[in-house]
Amino acid sequence: MTLASPLTLLEEWTRRTGGARLRDLLLLGHDVDLAFLERTAVPAARALGARVTVIGDAAGASSEAVDVRLAGRDYLHALAAVPGLFHARLALLVGDGEAVAALGSGDPTPAGWNGADELWTVLRGGAALGDIGMWLLQLTETIALPGHAATVLEDIAASLPTADPDGGDGHVAVRVLHNLDEGLLARLPAGPVDELVLYAPVLDPSGETLDGVLDRFSPARTVLGLQPELGAYEGDAIVLAAGDRPLEVRLLPEERPRHGRLLEWAVDGRRHALVGGSELTAAALTSTAAEGNCELVVLAPVNASLLPAGTSFPLAELEGRRRERPAARPARSAIGALVTESGLRVTLAAAYDTSVPVRVSPDGAPASWTALGTVTARERVKVFDADVRPGSAVQTGADSAPVFAAATSTGAFETGYDEAAILADPFVAARFRGDYLDDPGGCAERLANAAPEPHWGLAPAPGTVEIPDPDAWRAWVPEAAATPLLGRLLVLLLGHGVWAPDDPSWRPELARVIAALAGDPAQHVLTAVCVGLLRGGGPADDALAERAWDLARGAVAAADPDGAGDLLIASAAPRARVLTRAALGELHDEAGVSDPLVSATAELAGTGWDLELDDGLYTVSGTFTNPVPVAARVATMLGEEQDTVLVRAVGTDRRWAFIAWRRPDLLLASHPAGSAWRLYRLSGGATPESRLAGGDGLNRIGLVGNPVRLGQAPPPAAQRLLTEAGTDHLTLLRRLTSDDRR
Repeated sequence: MTLASPLTLLEEWTRRTGGARLRDLLLLGHDVDLAFLERTAVPAARALGARVTVIGDAAGASSEAVDVRLAGRDYLHALAAVPGLFHARLALLVGDGEAVAALGSGDPTPAGWNGADELWTVLRGGAALGDIGMWLLQLTETIALPGHAATVLEDIAASLPTADPDGGDGHVAVRVLHNLDEGLLARLPAGPVDELVLYAPVLDPSGETLDGVLDRFSPARTVLGLQPELGAYEGDAIVLAAGDRPLEVRLLPEERPRHGRLLEWAVDGRRHALVGGSELTAAALTSTAAEGNCELVVLAPVNASLLPAGTSFPLAELEGRRRERPAARPARSAIGALVTESGLRVTLAAAYDTSVPVRVSPDGAPASWTALGTVTARERVKVFDADVRPGSAVQTGADSAPVFAAATSTGAFETGYDEAAILADPFVAARFRGDYLDDPGGCAERLANAAPEPHWGLAPAPGTVEIPDPDAWRAWVPEAAATPLLGRLLVLLLGHGVWAPDDPSWRPELARVIAALAGDPAQHVLTAVCVGLLRGGGPADDALAERAWDLARGAVAAADPDGAGDLLIASAAPRARVLTRAALGELHDEAGVSDPLVSATAELAGTGWDLELDDGLYTVSGTFTNPVPVAARVATMLGEEQDTVLVRAVGTDRRWAFIAWRRPDLLLASHPAGSAWRLYRLSGGATPESRLAGGDGLNRIGLVGNPVRLGQAPPPAAQRLLTEAGTDHLTLLRRLTSDDRR
């Protein structure tokens, strides 16, 4: 394909992959313009689901901190430090079973991706991508990188194919070369060659590197491209390096800077090219990354020369001509910052001989910088005990530009979702549906983390947007796991009219969700809304709704209608199915008033206790060892809806406790602890739970008279309490002592 810039790869990802999710976008370069990336590549990649990682050169240019908004929060930003320049320009896109890379000479800046004349090679699959994976792993062990950035690179490398050393065609295959452990020139085949074509915007001022290239290839003919007003070169050094070897100087057009380095040769009619980087210097071609630049290039066969046409220029007339390269920028000391549970971890490019002061700013504004302290001499990493937010700008006193503090976990850069995009953007919706089927829990977490609690509140109002691909949603729902997120989405999709009036296919799916949510106290409100929609969307004698009602009645009774929030959707969309606030309130009243057992059972969900009602006596059983506070809690709950309650609690070790409660009288019996009737008179707002929750009830606060052994008649007031509850102490005692629950 023709590549204008790596943005082209993002634009065609979905079309080329058929909608496969983009997992990672990795951008490497010397100069990095973060503000530019935040307008272009970052939002495009995030929309496709990618984690975005941007690594630049500690000696490269960057945006002003006040212009950067998303670094450290929406994507990872870090720097690499080498003795020379970090000249690995790479855009790597990795998805599920898909990967593509653009490797060349353009930095992720407006000039590198739009303004300058760059050389790019697009790699799809094969050994070349395996080479990149191996290089990423070796890179983390060779050059100075922050630890959290190295972890991400290792993770990306693990998702790439394994390198295959065999080109497979008997000739030079497309391969990716680097100089982490050997200079680039030493990796190239030696001559002689029929023709050698060279171009770089920066040439070694000594001419020694050009001389070394000519020696290695021994070309019969050499063409050197030159932009005389835009390049950096020493004419005398070129003439000296050429010596008596035939060398043609070709002046190239200068409408815009030509930035990409080209080293191309032809042998026996076959032509090969080395593309990437921007220098023809010792630091770039003969040094390793531990000595000079860090270089990453592509070696590939080509059908025709990549050097454009130009004007031949006499070699001798280069004498005395020179163009100096721009002065090198000072390298930044801080190359990474990570927000951890212990504080802010700052990584320097090296362990310096003197201490290094570090400061931080929430947004890079001139008056907003705060001193954190210093990194001690001969230390490279330090954790500062400071409350710093992800995205804060961090720099040392000598730095010209900051790095941006990353979130605690690199997983935080996994793309979140918001409901507006899920419901309105077909690409985001398709990605979300696929992610949910793969990992419902993780998908729900990414959606919840993208929005405020308790409700996300980001969904577009019905009538303001038409849900794209309703057929896809209707087909997806039966495959999706029944979770709170699916329940919420069903409520929203029904409110947006995704199902036609005569299409009941949503009803069993909603019933499935109700069954999954009914036992979760945190989902009582959502369960109630789902029940209301199900009961209102079918015939009066609908068995499906009745089963859901029986199952979830307790959850509906325990739900707080005031917490429904945006689950109650205005009926503005055609074919909308919604639940009103009034209808939810009526449903809640119907569930709770008619059956206290249902609401109490719902409130006890998650305790592991079972509650039953038999002939006026509520029995709660479980694995508890002290039944008194258990009986007290249940009596308090039931007493909120009934004047008189009788509650027995039975544990697994044959201990039991009984409470009869009608304000202000409380009768307690327990065995074997106490083994007596105790009558209490509770004043004010006291309840059985507040009085007895802390122990076995054998205290005297509020005690009326003295305890009476269980074999004797309780006090007259206690007998009246039992009589009005429909029993007597003898009948009750037989039930308490003879039941096999003990």
